[in-house]
Amino acid sequence: ELNEKANQLAHYLRTTQRVKAETLIGIKLERNDWMLVVLLGILKSGAAYLPIDIDYPAERIDYMLTDSKCELLIDTATLQRFKEEQHALPSENPSRVNTAHHLAYVIYTSGSTGQPKGVMIEHSNAVAFISWCIKEFSSSKFDTVFAVTSICFDLSIFELIFTLCIGKKIRLLPNALAVIPYLSTEENILLNMVPSAIGALLNEKVDFSKVNVLNMAGEPIPEKYISAFDLTRIEIRNLYGPSEDTTYSSVYR
Repeated sequence: ELNEKANQLAHYLRTTQRVKAETLIGIKLERNDWMLVVLLGILKSGAAYLPIDIDYPAERIDYMLTDSKCELLIDTATLQRFKEEQHALPSENPSRVNTAHHLAYVIYTSGSTGQPKGVMIEHSNAVAFISWCIKEFSSSKFDTVFAVTSICFDLSIFELIFTLCIGKKIRLLPNALAVIPYLSTEENILLNMVPSAIGALLNEKVDFSKVNVLNMAGEPIPEKYISAFDLTRIEIRNLYGPSEDTTYSSVYR
């Protein structure tokens, strides 16, 4: 069903918007299942996506759209127009129009020095990363990935694309602390978070007994966070990498 909806959006973008390989399309949507449909539909159309947080200041959004030379923006109004025509669109996989070296997405850095910079990632970069993930986690026991990272950050590639590529389930949540009510409703969970979020959960005395795999990235990990877990039962990885290197550059289990 997810694939068919994404296919319909891809056909819509090609026929009504005339998108082609490397057309850059902004995603400015609420964090829900349609956001994922749009992300996949853009990639299937051959275009590349530019994630935009709806809570960003207007000046930052304007800067990103101008600096990236974004050609199209999918917001709530655009998505509604697609939904009105969706029933008439084919649901088969569209033909592939891009190559490994075409653009897949552009993620803007935080802009800690000067203006934010758009990091351009090709399909070959993303595929190499996903292929590594498949190998690294091949023996890990998990069924559901709790996706808590904004698509404006490259950790989302792991949570969303990797999970779908291996046929696991995504529970899409607004943020890291939103996992608390769901930790008891699933078996064999993978969590992917910054250490400070894990620290907040530990302070809340949450039950991690259903979490089998825990990835921490983006910040140094205090030793007390590691010692809080039974490492004979749960896999913990320390991961790090800038967006320019396609999410992760180093890993230590």
